[in-house]
Amino acid sequence: GKFQETRMNRKFGAFFVAASLVLPPSISGLTAAEAGAPTHHEVDVRLDPESRNVTISDVITVSGRQEIQFRLAPWLTVKRLLLDGRALPVPASADMWRTGLPDKGRHQIALDLVGTVPLLKPGRRGGLGQSAAFSPDGGYLFESAGWIPLTGDERVSYRLRVEVPVSHRAVATGRLTDEKIGKTTYSARFSADNSLDLPALFVGPYVVQQ
Repeated sequence: GKFQETRMNRKFGAFFVAASLVLPPSISGLTAAEAGAPTHHEVDVRLDPESRNVTISDVITVSGRQEIQFRLAPWLTVKRLLLDGRALPVPASADMWRTGLPDKGRHQIALDLVGTVPLLKPGRRGGLGQSAAFSPDGGYLFESAGWIPLTGDERVSYRLRVEVPVSHRAVATGRLTDEKIGKTTYSARFSADNSLDLPALFVGPYVVQQ
């Protein structure tokens, strides 16, 4: 497995991602690589800590299954939903969604999401009793919070891009592969090839040391 440790000078200390590789049996109609590939998430996040507003896009790639289901945080709204490029009806409730797939081949589910992250509550040692919380000073989105669709897979891979105001920095579990400091925004990219969990994201006025 792989892990990468990221340090910050604020509250959250060190965070680790563990990875495992367990290949399932070969599935008819798929290459060996496709049959063994974990569910992949291609995620783009834009977050404003001041307003707590967030926009998220995720393209989920799956193979070897006949249906896909996912759960989302209740504070998120699905604005667009595509299956292999075809628009699907947007669910009335964003909490849980399920659909059948045409076959067990490779398929992509694309989602555009918007929402307002819950306010960070005082008196909880930094609010860690909440799975997702922000204040103007920053906050976090834990991997279990449903800010990225939770599909229930044992292994996932992901590429995550995060954009925040330039006064803040973004730190996530996974490998930091790129970062850019612009005039008004800061962006960073993180990735993992075989992870037990989706990424956790932390945003604040951090000084990041690699």
